[in-house]
Amino acid sequence: MIGPAEILDGQCPLVRVQRVEGSRSCVVVFSHLDYPPRHFAMSRALKEFDSNVVYLNCLDNAWYQTGLGEHTRSIRETASLLERLLGHLGVDDVVTAGMSMGGYAAVLFGLLLGCRSILAFTPELLLGQPHGRSFTLNRRKVYDHRYFSLSGIIRAKGSTKINIVYGAYDLIDLSLMWPLADFALDDPSCRLFFVGGDHKVTLRLSPQALLETLRDRPALEADDLATDLTLLRPPGREEILSYPLIQRHQAAREAQKVYDLVGAVEGAPRTAQMELFFAAACADLGRLDEGLAAVERALAIDPRGYSLHHMAGLLHQRLGRLEAAEAAYATAIAIRPEATISVFRRATTLAGLGRTGEAERAYRAILEKQPDHAEAAAHLGRLASPGSR
Repeated sequence: MIGPAEILDGQCPLVRVQRVEGSRSCVVVFSHLDYPPRHFAMSRALKEFDSNVVYLNCLDNAWYQTGLGEHTRSIRETASLLERLLGHLGVDDVVTAGMSMGGYAAVLFGLLLGCRSILAFTPELLLGQPHGRSFTLNRRKVYDHRYFSLSGIIRAKGSTKINIVYGAYDLIDLSLMWPLADFALDDPSCRLFFVGGDHKVTLRLSPQALLETLRDRPALEADDLATDLTLLRPPGREEILSYPLIQRHQAAREAQKVYDLVGAVEGAPRTAQMELFFAAACADLGRLDEGLAAVERALAIDPRGYSLHHMAGLLHQRLGRLEAAEAAYATAIAIRPEATISVFRRATTLAGLGRTGEAERAYRAILEKQPDHAEAAAHLGRLASPGSR
């Protein structure tokens, strides 16, 4: 197994050390999906961080199950290597951090190493489920049975403080967090935060600012998540336990079952995410006005929720209210300009309103970024054909 000296010498393409002489603190960052060797998540954001930083990556989106290439072959070997590396650096105050695949690893290795704090964004806590990213995006699909679920290791966490941030509208993530339902909501050492976003919440947060906060104290508070995303109230135990069923029924396009299930979950008022899932079921069932009422209730909770404004646009469009649909899509785009689906939907409403010049510009903007977007090309072609104006 490679040693600390070789890592500091740059001989491991899956580990990089950013050293600050005299510092006894360290952040260990685990990269998320599709980072090639010698490239690491958060390395730009933490370039000037006034602490040691150890960056890690793994091959084939393997969720760190099979080690670090040829240098370690298992989770336990990677943990042993990290322990020796941290000892070599002379640090005694360690925080682990990561998103998605890296969030899972931050929780896992932070607990194995007994670190002071963990900062995990949108982690899967249960691996290998058919709808989970740890299965669909994992090119090895090899799992260590001891850490297939992190429920047991979280329960035995000792003094480590766990801070987890979820995007409330990502049903895949929510459906895999149920191992926390029985104890984390009442455990002051496990802080769960839900913001009005999806899986990529780090794009709208500042990991650097949160890590600087964790240097001063081990647990985050709600006010620390300064963002334009809305901080939402945590769901209750019954709601958390309902997420896997909602995901399963939604994936199977069983809208009536989602409608019934969300309606049966106790809690008043419903959380914004449950209103969104309910609205989506209503859209599939043709209960458009009922779905729109659910979206409006959700928007009263989370006025900046991109997914909510997009859903409002879909429902207004289905109801033939094109002016309202265009306005809803425009708001969604203002919140998330990169959302191609909202740009496309807005373009279709603009065309329906007779605003063909604006529609053409919207379709062309999509094709500039995604030349193979067949629907945008087809719609643009119809607008440009003789007699379309």
